[in-house]
Amino acid sequence: MADSTRSTGSAANSNHNNSNGTATGNNASNSNNSGGNTESFLKKWLGVVTLTLRIVLWPLRRVSQLLFPSGDFDGLSAPVTAKAAQQFVTYLRNLNATDGLRLTEPWTTTGFAALQSEMAETNSVVLIYLHSPLHRQAQKYAQRCLLGNTMVNFLRQPNLLCLGVSIHTAQGAYLAQILNASSYPCLALLQPKNPGRRNNSNSSTPPPMNMAFKAEGATLMSLRPEQLIQYLNLTLQRHQAVLAEQEARRILREQESELRRQQDEEYQQALLADQERERQVREVQDAERRRVEEEQALERAAQEAEENRLQSAKDALREPPTSGGTSVRFVLPTGTKLNRRFHNDETIKALKAFLTLHFAEQTDATQNIRNIGLSSSFPKKTYTDLEDQTLEESGLSPQAVLMVQDLDA
Repeated sequence: MADSTRSTGSAANSNHNNSNGTATGNNASNSNNSGGNTESFLKKWLGVVTLTLRIVLWPLRRVSQLLFPSGDFDGLSAPVTAKAAQQFVTYLRNLNATDGLRLTEPWTTTGFAALQSEMAETNSVVLIYLHSPLHRQAQKYAQRCLLGNTMVNFLRQPNLLCLGVSIHTAQGAYLAQILNASSYPCLALLQPKNPGRRNNSNSSTPPPMNMAFKAEGATLMSLRPEQLIQYLNLTLQRHQAVLAEQEARRILREQESELRRQQDEEYQQALLADQERERQVREVQDAERRRVEEEQALERAAQEAEENRLQSAKDALREPPTSGGTSVRFVLPTGTKLNRRFHNDETIKALKAFLTLHFAEQTDATQNIRNIGLSSSFPKKTYTDLEDQTLEESGLSPQAVLMVQDLDA
């Protein structure tokens, strides 16, 4: 009974827990749905507020543009920065109406971005002069220093790019920030960070620069033109020394590269010459080998032909009869006489076979007659074309004297 009670209690507790779990899950689901709805509502509300502000503020923007239009020197586009540089050149020319054109030749009329590209291409140094029109000594300093013949001649150096600009222009404000200028006028020399290296002309990233010299405010104005030129010249000389070293290294690299190229070319030529000589040697060796093989083949063929000829002669010749038959005396071209007895039914071919074997046994090659001719003096007759006739048919039986001739002689 107690077990039944405990079982019932457990079941009740289980049902209670399941009910609680179900309720908790439903609450979490409801909470997630509520959070998602809130986030979606906030996004829509922010979108409506943004659109409302744009609509409300658009007329104010148009009015401000009409009341405060952009100036001629606002912005850093190429035309605007060039106009700012031209303004400074015009300012210098107006300070010396008689010779202003000549005195302002060193100063560029292009923007700073264009000078950066030119500096990277030519490894030049850029001189920046920041002019403050409201400074009390600005005009006097420009006349005394910038337009002096000594300074003008110095600024005409081909590796020096000069840019002057007013700090009241966007270009001037931008350069003042780059140079960290705190007082005016400000003069600085900028050089490529990696001189000797050409910048990629297709790259839109400005080349890195180093500030090699900077003087501003009272410090700059206290320097006489000769002193300033001396400082600038020292900076340029250091820059030129770096360029000279870079150029020397470049020339050395080119010379080493050219030397390697020549060595590679000479090696390739020597290799080709060796290969050609080896090919010619192989051709000579192959030709000699073929010649020897052909000679050996001819010798083997001649030897086989000779062996076949002698074997044919042996096959055509029978043993001489012990008695009877035909007795033939051969008179050789040397006068030597040979006697041999043949069967009456043997042919003229057997006579030539006997002579062939006899000549083959001679050690003197001059006595070896290969093309044998036979003839008789009485009756006068030749037997060269009668090889198939028997001795009896040829009238040589029972005895005959035959003259042997060398038909190739």
